[in-house]
Amino acid sequence: MKVKFPLPEYPQEGQYDDPVQYEMAVMLFGVDCMSVLVQYDKWVNCEQITDIAHASEAAHLQAEADKWQQEVEEAKEYQASEGERCPKKWGHANTAGSCRGVDLRWQEGVEGLCILCKMR
Repeated sequence: MKVKFPLPEYPQEGQYDDPVQYEMAVMLFGVDCMSVLVQYDKWVNCEQITDIAHASEAAHLQAEADKWQQEVEEAKEYQASEGERCPKKWGHANTAGSCRGVDLRWQEGVEGLCILCKMR
């Protein structure tokens, strides 16, 4: 498995003849380590931001789906209540042939009843 952010190897004192060169190598090691850690922190932040964005998008889509489901259920409830108030309109009543020639359109300003219900 490839390491995404490999740390540099610590300098070995025996590889340097001059103690000043060794101290410089140790200092560069520290700088290199900090550089890798900064890159790692940036990567983690980007991953967290991506995760937050995905979670936000998922929540938004779920809210839309919930709203749509609620609207469907409200429409079903409305149709059921209209079927109780106006059975001929929704075909819930046993009225075979009784609606021939009758206008089933809704009338403006008549408390939400169809013409058949108004005629009762």
